[in-house]
Amino acid sequence: MSKRWTHRPKGSNWGDFGEDDQLGSLNYITPERVVEATQSVTEGRS
Repeated sequence: MSKRWTHRPKGSNWGDFGEDDQLGSLNYITPERVVEATQSVTEGRS
């Protein structure tokens, strides 16, 4: 189990992904989520 901060800013995820983590919330972007996101695209322009 990873060490978690006991005093951190509200909404922070400090320590949730391990002490050596450099990605933070980017850990939530999985290949499955990328596929799911591409399926929501309805037009090829921004």
